[in-house]
Amino acid sequence: MLSRERIEWIDYLKAIGIILVSFGHILGSLSKDIYTNNLLLICYSIELPIFFLLSGLQIKLFKKNASITLVDFIKKRSKRILWPFFTMSLVYIGLDLFIVLCKLLIINVNQISLVYYDVIDTFTLWGVGALWFLPVLFFVEIICYILLYDYENIPVNIRCVKISVFVMLSFLGIHLGAALEYKYEAFLLHDASIIDYTLCHMSRVLVASSFSLIGYFMTLPVVKAISYMQEVKVRKILTGGGNPSCNSWMLYCHVK
Repeated sequence: MLSRERIEWIDYLKAIGIILVSFGHILGSLSKDIYTNNLLLICYSIELPIFFLLSGLQIKLFKKNASITLVDFIKKRSKRILWPFFTMSLVYIGLDLFIVLCKLLIINVNQISLVYYDVIDTFTLWGVGALWFLPVLFFVEIICYILLYDYENIPVNIRCVKISVFVMLSFLGIHLGAALEYKYEAFLLHDASIIDYTLCHMSRVLVASSFSLIGYFMTLPVVKAISYMQEVKVRKILTGGGNPSCNSWMLYCHVK
């Protein structure tokens, strides 16, 4: 198994995703016109798929020990993902509570319902603000574990059944998301039923999981392309310059 060393090009892609997320939030705070909306569409179409594609790619590169059980995997990912989620959510709730109390004392405006909705969004794992990403990533990794556990060693027909069922569920998730976004503007679900909350969760997770699965299966061609570029860099060294890394070649040998 490949050790979890830093891989530069993965870090670069994550950095691009972070920059696009920041840029998208800045654009979202500006006045909307056709150019701003088009830029927002481009940012949103790239920024989040990058992270889920990379999660699938890293599942392939850094395979866990096949003997780990689903329960142990869930415990491990809960500690790594859900613990920070709840910690940051409590900070978020505390800040909102402070702001609400200040408004109540200074200008006599009661917005305590905001804190109530923050608590609901936290404990339903819907996520307060941008924190929605963490529970989605948690469920995505569980789905990928179930689909890809010991994937190379299971019969081809079982693989096909697993992937076919998942593809159908992903299309269902896309249509669910479109319908629920129409029903609840920008997915503001504060007055939604438990069923609608659950369906929105399913929609988010299924769509995000499809990107992770694509990332998993595109790992080999991506690493081949990176290793080819490294070989070109080696040729340049032989003719007088450059500083190649053997990282990508090691990855290629690992995943092929």
